[in-house]
Amino acid sequence: GGGRGVVIATEEWTALHSAALAIRMLSSPFVRASRLPVEVFVSQPLHSMCEMIFRHPKIRHRGTVTCRAFAEREKGADDGAEEEGGRVFFFGSRRTEALLHTSFDQVLLLDPNVYLMQNPNEVFQSEAFKTQGVVFGAGVFGSACKGYANVVHGLTSWPEHIIWKMTGTEWEDDIEHGQDIDDGLMFVDLTKRYATAVFAQWLCSQEFVRKVVERGSEQACMKIAALRTHPDETFALLDQMPPRYMGLENRESSFKSPTFEGRAFVHYYQNKPFALHTWSVNILGLPASLRLHPSPSDGSGGEEAVAAAAAAAAG
Repeated sequence: GGGRGVVIATEEWTALHSAALAIRMLSSPFVRASRLPVEVFVSQPLHSMCEMIFRHPKIRHRGTVTCRAFAEREKGADDGAEEEGGRVFFFGSRRTEALLHTSFDQVLLLDPNVYLMQNPNEVFQSEAFKTQGVVFGAGVFGSACKGYANVVHGLTSWPEHIIWKMTGTEWEDDIEHGQDIDDGLMFVDLTKRYATAVFAQWLCSQEFVRKVVERGSEQACMKIAALRTHPDETFALLDQMPPRYMGLENRESSFKSPTFEGRAFVHYYQNKPFALHTWSVNILGLPASLRLHPSPSDGSGGEEAVAAAAAAAAG
């Protein structure tokens, strides 16, 4: 155990193909992290399928890829469990659970549909990560106007959100630029932030948190926990530049002017594309005509890097 590694957690078998592409990306020429070990946490029924997929030669990852099954839990535990069809589901806690059970000391926690475009070791070696022990992606919606967010209780980035009073946590203005709706990646040094992960796991399992925090977001729970467990510190953001949407212009919409339909967004690190986060489809399902929005005027780019990433994923 120990050292650095990538952790991916999912309970959906459809996400394993995306996870396989994300792991293949680690060995691509522009990521160059081919020996970084990976742990994939899945539900018990998916464990054998996970092992079969990641033994396939097309993965081409020279580091180890280990499939690990989430532990079964006792029914009736007061931890946010709900029963459906004989199974017990735990909402908003699987990724933080993976953090608590990984064998790595320093973790890049990835969603299966997040594809790296830079070497993550650069973030692990950054002064921000060494000092703070946790680095989150910058947010898309965190500083949006209040009418923009389709959530009942507002965004946790707002200082008047009820979660701050309920957890006895002092609001930190840096969280305004953090992602409330999961941004899909975070770097965590568990030698410094294990207590943060434990508190986040507890928060995510509480019914009141699932009601007032957007989709029981682990990202929001981790950020609240980071501020609660280390009140004299803040957390670092991957980049102050917010992610940019990638999508298509729809000229046939019912609105008077064309609308922009997002399909993914691009995270930046040091003003360069760092990761692509897709939704609905994996990286191979993205149309080739995707464009960034807003269009960059600072030379940071994105379309070319995404095209190269898609080619690398396709192998």
